[in-house]
Amino acid sequence: MTREQKYTSQLKELGIYQEAFAPEIHDLAMMERELQRMLKGWKNGGALAGTKEHDAIMKQRRDILAHRDSLGLTPKGLYRLKTSRADPPSDDQTSVLAAILERRREI
Repeated sequence: MTREQKYTSQLKELGIYQEAFAPEIHDLAMMERELQRMLKGWKNGGALAGTKEHDAIMKQRRDILAHRDSLGLTPKGLYRLKTSRADPPSDDQTSVLAAILERRREI
């Protein structure tokens, strides 16, 4: 199973997959393959911290985490996606929100 298939399957299991995610899933998989190549080269070169290669690896890891988060593959990202699809606020919640906003305008 390819990385793309694995992520697509995970997103479908979570119930948040959309066809529009396909390019993002592809980018994430490519980034992970690049990271594996970078790690292999860095380890073959002595695996020294503080080198340009190490810095690039750390940046790539941060970028991968950001992509996973945007797809909902982290707890924070999943929560954000699920709450954005939640039902709109009820009239009671709307009126409370309106009262808070009105109060802030008066200040």
